[in-house]
Amino acid sequence: MTIKRHSSKPAAPSELRSLAETQLQQKQGTLPDVSSSPEEMIRIIHELSVHQIELEMQREELELTRGALERSLEQYTDLYEQAPLGYLTLSREGRVLRANLAAKWMLPFLMNKKLSGFVADEAIAGFNFFFEGAYRSMQHKEADITFLENDTREAHYPSAPRRIFHCDALVDDDGVECRLTLSDVTDLCNSRRENALLQEKKRHWDKSIHSLFDHFADPVVLLDTHHTILAVNRAFAALFGKSVDECLNKTALDFLTPELRELRSNYAEKVIASAKPFSWEDEQGVAILRHTIYPITDKEGTVEQLLVFVQKLCTA
Repeated sequence: MTIKRHSSKPAAPSELRSLAETQLQQKQGTLPDVSSSPEEMIRIIHELSVHQIELEMQREELELTRGALERSLEQYTDLYEQAPLGYLTLSREGRVLRANLAAKWMLPFLMNKKLSGFVADEAIAGFNFFFEGAYRSMQHKEADITFLENDTREAHYPSAPRRIFHCDALVDDDGVECRLTLSDVTDLCNSRRENALLQEKKRHWDKSIHSLFDHFADPVVLLDTHHTILAVNRAFAALFGKSVDECLNKTALDFLTPELRELRSNYAEKVIASAKPFSWEDEQGVAILRHTIYPITDKEGTVEQLLVFVQKLCTA
């Protein structure tokens, strides 16, 4: 039977010895009788000495292991806190339980609050679907969510600044907590949106240019500074026995004879250098044609495109 102490205070050395001697007396009946066998006593003492050394070696190994674990924990903590991405741990209700420094910088004053309180009104439905989906599937989920930079609702703070965060969520195996990673993709999303708007404007521009060009009876062509045809009307294409589609994205100089190619290239370079229109006349069969190149410049005055009109003056 083991003697149990009922006091919560640490035992003094004399008390521990007394308890040990009491337990030893109780176990005397189970110990081997070595009084009549010195060899057996020597063997037991040897075994105890070896066992003591083994215990001391195990203790040293445990201390080394504990030191390594403590260093690993410190490194993990440093990596977690200093990471450029925001790391959050959320409860099943979506309340922020833990957050690293980056997350606290991205969304100030978020600790112990529901993360949904920082989500912009137009993104609430998407956030709820994303968050519930992570718990429902117990698999990795990701989404781009628009957040406010504080937890005040837009109805009370219409001009609240917004940030777009790419969110990666993974629920733990127990289905209790959700680990969420935040990365700021505001600039990237804005660039994509601006690029999409520019592409849409370009499509409308191209459509408008082609529609406008087709109303000209005289040949008209729009070139870039490398002489690539960007837009052309049917009258210009007919000069070379081509269709409009056969002319687009082709080099205009390729449609000319070798002797005219260098001359027309020099005219274009002159307009690009001066940013001023340039005209010349030549004969084609029995007709005299006047060609005029108009420069199209950007805000800084740099020529970006060339607009060429061809007008039939008279018949020779």
